[in-house]
Amino acid sequence: MLVDFPDADIVFVESGGDNLAATFSPDLSDPTTCVVINKIDLSPYVGADLGIMEADTRRLQRS
Repeated sequence: MLVDFPDADIVFVESGGDNLAATFSPDLSDPTTCVVINKIDLSPYVGADLGIMEADTRRLQRS
């Protein structure tokens, strides 16, 4: 990445699941910080319908 972005000071890596340790090898980075962002906080920015998210959650909890 430093070849493409030589002036970069920080890189954010998004975890795609619950296993944060599987995102990348810690040997490949300097200090890391885990930041948790609630999906409810992001919903207005991505067009997610909170009613649908809640209904899906309740449906999956019953199964």
